[in-house]
Amino acid sequence: MIEPLPYQIEVIKIGGSVLNSVIGFRQMVDIVKLRLHGLQVAAPAGGRLVVVVSAFANTTRTLETACRLAELGDIQGALSGCSELMLLHRSLVQELMPESAAGEALITLLASVEMEIRQVLRGIATVRQCTPRSLDRVLAMGELLALHISKHVISDSGINAGWADARRFVVTSGTFGAAEPLVERTGAMVRTHVWPLLQTFDCLVTQGFVGATSDGIVTTMGKESSTLTATLLAELLDATSVTLFTDVNGVRSADPKVVDSTICHHRLSFQQAELAAHHGLKLLYPTTIGPAWRAAIPVSIVNAFHPSGESTTISSDGPTRAPIVIIKHVENMLARVTLCLASPREALIVLGQLATEFDTAGTWHVTANPTEPIVSVALPHDQAVSVALRMHEMILSPLRQD
Repeated sequence: MIEPLPYQIEVIKIGGSVLNSVIGFRQMVDIVKLRLHGLQVAAPAGGRLVVVVSAFANTTRTLETACRLAELGDIQGALSGCSELMLLHRSLVQELMPESAAGEALITLLASVEMEIRQVLRGIATVRQCTPRSLDRVLAMGELLALHISKHVISDSGINAGWADARRFVVTSGTFGAAEPLVERTGAMVRTHVWPLLQTFDCLVTQGFVGATSDGIVTTMGKESSTLTATLLAELLDATSVTLFTDVNGVRSADPKVVDSTICHHRLSFQQAELAAHHGLKLLYPTTIGPAWRAAIPVSIVNAFHPSGESTTISSDGPTRAPIVIIKHVENMLARVTLCLASPREALIVLGQLATEFDTAGTWHVTANPTEPIVSVALPHDQAVSVALRMHEMILSPLRQD
């Protein structure tokens, strides 16, 4: 943590599932206005809001596909994918900011970014090799576009907003695709590049997922690492909270796209959240909440489209029991259904219940680690949903009665 600023600071992250439509962008603006108003009311010296944005939905996947096509020599397919992606961004800008100077500036930026991406793709196609370094350079462009479009949309609404490129202040290792932030060096760069901006702007927008080595070579930090950017900044700026805005109502007892009638766990401990993330919870990734855990900063998961609805707060204190059923598809047509529980003892009890409840017919592998509060079932993937549904009903029905 650097020397604290004389402001109350909150960090929010807006996920790519939100930033994929005009409605999502307008909702982001409403959220920023509401948060800033709350900070001004709560903090006598005023408050500052740091907004971390992710690339728009499917952008990272599209850019990676273009790189892989170029590596195979299909340069036309790669360039076509790039063009379609940039067209989507241009259309969004034109709808969000029609006939405005900011919109025209963004269209110029999009053209420049597209030119750089196409240049890298042609280089990949020439040598028929996409190095991790080249891939990171291309993938980082998705977050760069999200940063500039988001900043201009927020400013266009009348908010005093600035921006900072995370590639200038998040210092990482050189492990391309899975770079680790170097906390002390990043802290020094945050003091140099971020602190002055927070003294000028009420809202500061930056991008997640990306950083750079000490030599300035662009890196990415791996899956869901925009959350890591948010929690790291919160730790370094001594923020009071982190809020992750997505398109679901908090952490549920199971994936609501698979299981009906899930319940929301309104509170989780950092330990429970990390365990669930390690076993495949889609909302989190194991390494992303570490900085908030170290600094004891609560992390909330909120639906951007229903911000007053059900949500989850992860903190140092959590409930004694918050079971979560997780389906994770693995290789060779297999899946793993994991039940995260309160204690290893409860896991062993549930293991016995499962043995009684289900006839495995030798096709399943059920395990419970004596040191972890989980039960895991490996089984053919076409049976995973039905088993998850039954496990959810069997284990969580008592909670619905509470």
